[in-house]
Amino acid sequence: VVLTAVTLAVLAGGLVASLYQAKRAERRFSQVRQLADTFVFEVYDAIARIPGATKARELVAGKALGYLESLEREAHSDPDLQFELASAYRKMADVQGRALGANLGDTPAALANYGRAERLLRQAVAARPEMESARLEMVEVLMEQGRIHSDAGDGARAASSFQRALEAAGPLERSETVSSKIRQQLALALMAISDLERSAADIGKALDTSQQAVRIMEGLAAENPAAVDVRQTLAVALSSISKAKGQTNDLQGARDARQRSIRILEQLRQRQPQDAEIQRDLMVGYGSLGDLLGSPTLPSLGD
Repeated sequence: VVLTAVTLAVLAGGLVASLYQAKRAERRFSQVRQLADTFVFEVYDAIARIPGATKARELVAGKALGYLESLEREAHSDPDLQFELASAYRKMADVQGRALGANLGDTPAALANYGRAERLLRQAVAARPEMESARLEMVEVLMEQGRIHSDAGDGARAASSFQRALEAAGPLERSETVSSKIRQQLALALMAISDLERSAADIGKALDTSQQAVRIMEGLAAENPAAVDVRQTLAVALSSISKAKGQTNDLQGARDARQRSIRILEQLRQRQPQDAEIQRDLMVGYGSLGDLLGSPTLPSLGD
């Protein structure tokens, strides 16, 4: 009886200790995950558009990746964690080689991290098909891969990435409550495809595709007039129309679309004068408008 009592006491003590250790481990897991999420979804986003912040973004994304990779080994099949880790990989890839933003110029590393993000997102979506955040992140990852391939002159891979982005967006577009973010991503995918169509000299189709993008963004801008990212995407969509019209020799139509794009961006710059992406879009816009008005080497209006 005494021996049994002692054995039970020892077992009870071990159980209490094990439960205590398990709770400590769970608490540590939650704390590290919360810290990583703060880096990925708060600190990184807060500095993303500040001029000269590329190195700081690299440091923030790298710290977040380190934390999340340590957690991944402890929770292999958690769709939420897979989504968070994929977001960190995507943001690290953005720093390394995002085509339309300040980056370190390391496109091979960027493509590798976009690929890691895509694999994790496919696992998360397979486990939880209704997870809209993972599907939306998938669209962004595929778009960035496509842009890198397009800049490298690999039209076939670019077209494949953009098409897969449209396919990933399809289930979200057909849902009863389509978010403004997914409609915006659809417009960006259409613009990217329009660029490829123009490169292939299919100008009529390129113009139609760009006009679809503008219609989507005009609808969103009417619904969300104060949304900076929506109006900036509308400005980019108008620039896509300007490029297509310029290639059809409709120089006045190209000028009008470009001027409208610039007016939107100037309004946004007044609200956010330190936004590097808006400044970049304006720089490109004014350069293109100058070409349309009076380039000595390209078709122009002679002004």
